Amino acid sequence: MKLEADLHVHTIASGHGYSTIKEIMTAAAEKGLKTVAITDHGLNMPQVF
Repeated sequence: MKLEADLHVHTIASGHGYSTIKEIMTAAAEKGLKTVAITDHGLNMPQVF
């Protein structure tokens, strides 16, 4: 089975992820993924309204 998407990825913005968005996208492209969902959350996230 070939995976085409990772639908639950956290970046360093969540406080418990280990990669930046750019690092995640580079790794996803190297693995041949077509879709990545960044699912950051937490108290350290900036509030945007």
